[in-house]
Amino acid sequence: MTFDDLETDLINSNVLPGDPYDIPVVVQDKTFNADGTIFFDPLDHNGYLGDVFLANGKAQPFFRVERRKYRFRFLVGSNARFWELRLSNGQPFIGLGTDSWLYPNAIERDTLLLSPAKRADVIIDFTDAPDELFLENILVQEDGRGPKGKLDDRVVEIPGTPVIKFIVEGPPQPNSATADVGTTLRPHTPIREEEIVTTRVFEFERRKGAWQINHQFFDENLANATPTLGTAERWILRNEGGGWWHPIHIHLESHQIQRVDGQIPPLEDRFKSDTTILGSGTEAEVFMKFRTFRGPFVFHCHNLEHEDMRMMFVFDPRTEPTPSPQPIQQSFP
Repeated sequence: MTFDDLETDLINSNVLPGDPYDIPVVVQDKTFNADGTIFFDPLDHNGYLGDVFLANGKAQPFFRVERRKYRFRFLVGSNARFWELRLSNGQPFIGLGTDSWLYPNAIERDTLLLSPAKRADVIIDFTDAPDELFLENILVQEDGRGPKGKLDDRVVEIPGTPVIKFIVEGPPQPNSATADVGTTLRPHTPIREEEIVTTRVFEFERRKGAWQINHQFFDENLANATPTLGTAERWILRNEGGGWWHPIHIHLESHQIQRVDGQIPPLEDRFKSDTTILGSGTEAEVFMKFRTFRGPFVFHCHNLEHEDMRMMFVFDPRTEPTPSPQPIQQSFP
């Protein structure tokens, strides 16, 4: 099947109400049985990997666009696949934000490195684009362990595998949107070193044929960490997983990545996030402030098979300083 064979246009059922230029896109990978049903092996706990790429549930969709700027809100809905999205002509994206937060200023992003649960808020400018343009995944991943290579030395293929075909039509509309690289978006307040009151270390590893944090399985009745409301903490997220990649999703609050393997992270990762990618052997240092809400909340690996095999902890913010671990004080909503 080729893109030209399809009669499905990505835009028809997936634009936000009232705005045809603001497009949500969920990317996934699936494997299909001969009858068209989805294949899934419930006994494979490494991480489900598909051989067909989908955008908004459609294989090889095309999208007719005008020669203007469009805003795209990408979300990775895969179980275990990591993505590095790129435009086939090498044109950069205009990055507006990551996960649930805008950047302080719009930035240029050549590619979008995304894991399960990660989001990217970007503008694609089709004003001077070729008549056909592809959104590609260039990251090489062959099994549920994660992409080939390490986080800072990952293996890519260019050209990659097409995910969406853009058909660019009509005359240029050069004043279609005001956002460009450098545009002010939202103020950012860094968490300062002197605000940190506690450092916690969480090691993510494969043990006993399943997935653990700090040698422990998930216990829904145990608060593994009890931060104090109104304070900030340093969390060390360490991948001990022998070649496995883990996207670590922390509920409740944003966190701010300070270092990845001792180095300042790329510009797109220096502000607010809720999911941090741990490549093989990676250690990330993040700052997190607990402002308002009592717990309990969870953090976990967002490779869904790892999460289901109990790679998850509870943290329970409390009004008074409390040593941890502790039994949780209230039930999950």
